[in-house]
Amino acid sequence: MINFKSENKGVWFYFDETQQDLGGICLRMPTSAEYDDIRRLTVRAGKPDYHRGQRYETEKINEKLSQKLSLRKFIVDWKGIQLDGQPIECTDENKEKMVQIPDFQLFLGDCLEKLTETNKTIEEARVKNSETTVDGDSEA
Repeated sequence: MINFKSENKGVWFYFDETQQDLGGICLRMPTSAEYDDIRRLTVRAGKPDYHRGQRYETEKINEKLSQKLSLRKFIVDWKGIQLDGQPIECTDENKEKMVQIPDFQLFLGDCLEKLTETNKTIEEARVKNSETTVDGDSEA
């Protein structure tokens, strides 16, 4: 049985798993409601496009704002991060500064990939469990 929790605190990823006191970053997947909010703030209807007499709706997406808002949702906290030799707090402004640093981008990308894989594994287990009855027999 999988136990779902309504809280979304995040998962810690450490720079060195054997020395967690060196620091790391806490990430979480935004909820669908948060994604909807970001979309509502960053997507506008564009001019309709016509092709062979067919009307197509278009959208204008403010990619920069979308990335900025998503970053704020993905990064929950961090420990042990310094910028130019000075420790920095995990604020929205500092998140934007840090994401401009290539090494931080690489680490963040790796962590987000692991987070996505973890969520995929949980979802696959949930689907597998829903396909069987209480006795473990298939419902089909």
